[in-house]
Amino acid sequence: MVKAIVGANWGDEGKGKITDCLAQESDIVIRFQGGSNAGHTIINNYGKFALHQLPSGVFYDHTTNIIGNGVAFSVENFVKEIAHLKENGVNPNILISDRAQIVMPYHVAFDCYEEERLSSRSFGSTKSGIAPFYSDKFAKIGFQVNELFDDEEGLKEKIAGILEVKNATLKHLYHKEPISVDEIFNKLMEYREAIAPYIGDDGAFSMIYVLLLAGEALIGIIMGFFISIIFAAFSAAGQFLAFQMGLSAASSYDALSQVENPLMGQFFNLVAMLVFMQTHWFQRLFLGGLVTSFSSLSALSISTANEKLARFMITGLTGL
Repeated sequence: MVKAIVGANWGDEGKGKITDCLAQESDIVIRFQGGSNAGHTIINNYGKFALHQLPSGVFYDHTTNIIGNGVAFSVENFVKEIAHLKENGVNPNILISDRAQIVMPYHVAFDCYEEERLSSRSFGSTKSGIAPFYSDKFAKIGFQVNELFDDEEGLKEKIAGILEVKNATLKHLYHKEPISVDEIFNKLMEYREAIAPYIGDDGAFSMIYVLLLAGEALIGIIMGFFISIIFAAFSAAGQFLAFQMGLSAASSYDALSQVENPLMGQFFNLVAMLVFMQTHWFQRLFLGGLVTSFSSLSALSISTANEKLARFMITGLTGL
């Protein structure tokens, strides 16, 4: 059974505590998104812990904890939390997706510089680098964990290209000193050494990951549609929930589509198609053609890299 814990109140709902409780009876706990700008306080027999980066299931020996590809991964916070746990007798069983993206030191710096520049108009950021991180992620100029283990010369070339923009911003907007290629490269090599023992790249992990992503995506699709059908015509909250579940499903499907497993891909496509078709006809028959799950569909079609699925969803949406 796959259980999904989703907060719908902009944070501070107690997700970490619930995860900690459910982890007692779970084989795998996955943190699939979010950064270390907030935290979960856990009190148990080991003591009191404030987790910002680690999943809340790390206190159970039988539980494999996974940091997924949607997480804003701060290596420095990860290392600090692992060390704190071990100091208190906890040896977490944890794996990191090799496609998780890294929060860089300059993300934190840019977050602070922007708050400083805005002065009285500042947003009240936690200064954890989250906004600059996601800006780079969507601009495709971030660093995934797997890149730390690829060709070093290619990595240096990428760093140089990114710093052309970063240093121009530092000089002309924030009036700060530029960053060197060697500084960033050496930092990434430190990160590589620190997280190498935790990278989940073996065959067994890949298969578990694929199966769980399939389950998560199906849950996201089904819940997104049904929340939308039942509530979206009556409340903005319903639309918001449907949209969030759609994004979760899209992220899962995108990751699933990258795994070379034809059998699993065929199975997922078949089930997803049946879900889409049934829901589409349900809406046309009972809601007079009003497509209330537009947000879920648009989130999926925008987020997924699978063109075939995107075309199918557009067809299902328009009825053409």
